[in-house]
Amino acid sequence: MTTKPRLFIGSASETVAIAAEIGEWLKDQQDYPVDVNLWTDTGSFKAGEHALEALERLAGENDFAVFVWGISDLTTWRGMSSGSPRDNVVYEAGLFAGSLGRDRVIVVSTEGTKIPSDYLGVTRIIFHPEVVGTEAESISRIAKRLFGSNRSTSRKSFRLASGSVEQITIPIRDRIKDLGPKPARLLSGHWWQLVSAEGPGSMLSFVEVEPEQDGRSVKMYGDAWDQRGAPLAEWWTVAAHFRHDTDLGLMLRYIWQGRHPNKGGAPLFLGEGYIGGIQKLVIDSPPLKGEFSSIKRHVAPDEDPSPKIKSTKYKRPAPEHVRTMKVGSTVEKNKLIETMLHERK
Repeated sequence: MTTKPRLFIGSASETVAIAAEIGEWLKDQQDYPVDVNLWTDTGSFKAGEHALEALERLAGENDFAVFVWGISDLTTWRGMSSGSPRDNVVYEAGLFAGSLGRDRVIVVSTEGTKIPSDYLGVTRIIFHPEVVGTEAESISRIAKRLFGSNRSTSRKSFRLASGSVEQITIPIRDRIKDLGPKPARLLSGHWWQLVSAEGPGSMLSFVEVEPEQDGRSVKMYGDAWDQRGAPLAEWWTVAAHFRHDTDLGLMLRYIWQGRHPNKGGAPLFLGEGYIGGIQKLVIDSPPLKGEFSSIKRHVAPDEDPSPKIKSTKYKRPAPEHVRTMKVGSTVEKNKLIETMLHERK
């Protein structure tokens, strides 16, 4: 696996020990480790950052989210009182579901906790808590201890009942394993774009893929060379979206535009393209197949105005290739470009 899934875990203060137990178990799985980001971790909420801005950033940075809904408050509804999760944790689950998609947000709740009606049809993972420092207690006793006559005593903290951590975390691990990281994170980083056939125009590009802030799409930036290794274009995407295709699987479709690197000014080239088979990146880093078209914004009378379509292969560069293209000398870059132009054949 080349890209570890990122998981955010949110909870109220009373159930942070449960959130931590879930996170530790998932981090320790050797066959499918997960990069866990607990809400109390340093850097989750940065100094000077508004809480809502931080949550939106975290939703973009993570692939999955787990929210622990324990009994933190007492809610009176239509004349009846019951233990309920902290309202901000419920809100945060909805915010992450709107960003990541409902299938990437998992709610872990205490049996008997009041659940918002919109969540009643959603399958949740039920946990059985213990009050830290005492033997396991029933939900009714926990509620009484929290909201009964001794409510003025210190706030209680909860942990998972003995032996129940695997029962809770295995379904979470299985969901993460099934879906994998978000497509934008799978594709992010550097790529060689190798054109299969000979001909005029771009034969090789060095491409950088950056996830958008919300994590739903990407931006692409590339430098292109012709078959002689001469600089041809610098290009970038103006729109991109992921979709599923029957034959190609998970794919990225994009619209691009570019200009000659030595001329500057307005874009001279434009077109569209795709990268297919992105789902393969969940467990490996194989070459990906793609295609792009290009046309000139201004076509001479004797030129064919129809789009030029080229089949491509996308290949991850070695770390030393990235260093060369980023900070290497002109001689080193030209030598590497020559090598890659030969390799594409």
